[in-house]
Amino acid sequence: MFGRFARFGCGPLVSQLSSIKFKGNIFSASTVLARGPPACSNQHTFGSSIIARWTCYGTEFQPSTRKRKRKHGFLKRKSTRSGMRILRRRMNKGRRYLSH
Repeated sequence: MFGRFARFGCGPLVSQLSSIKFKGNIFSASTVLARGPPACSNQHTFGSSIIARWTCYGTEFQPSTRKRKRKHGFLKRKSTRSGMRILRRRMNKGRRYLSH
């Protein structure tokens, strides 16, 4: 479950900036930031469960027009009894689009 989120190299910039210690020199921070973000690492606890340190969201949904239209399209709605009920209800309501 956690491996799915941790496979993309994302890390919070805040954690990088908080680890920088400023000693009055402006250029000391630029050398740390020039290296780029660290690779995503996982912390192992008790040997069996894996806890992802940085997680990325929003990469799961990959839309497919063919699947969407086969499942929720006009022809699919028209071919079933309950689908015709949905189309009739949307038509009576005055919807511009009856289905996908």
